[in-house]
Amino acid sequence: MNKEIEQPLPAEIEELLTAYPDLLLDLRRQVYSSIHTESLTPCIDRVIWSIKDTLTAMIAKTNAELKRAAELGDRDLAENREKQRKALSLAGSDGYGMHDVEALLALCADPGIRK
Repeated sequence: MNKEIEQPLPAEIEELLTAYPDLLLDLRRQVYSSIHTESLTPCIDRVIWSIKDTLTAMIAKTNAELKRAAELGDRDLAENREKQRKALSLAGSDGYGMHDVEALLALCADPGIRK
């Protein structure tokens, strides 16, 4: 198994995105990439920005899919995308998905990561 797949995100984010394994995997990959990129920016900032930016992009894509589902009159798809949008929004919220600072810092604990 790849290291980026093994490294969990904060528990609340993992739980919220369990129903969307492809999105969760993509988010993990983006975070892993950001923390292993040579940078003068502190690791914790890279983690937070990576999660926020990736979730924002995912929400934008989900909104487009929701709009398309509405145009097609596909209620099942629209309902699914609405649930997905809510999960993504909660995952990126400071009061829920992003509140566990210790879990976010733990992502920077690998000795090979530039702090």
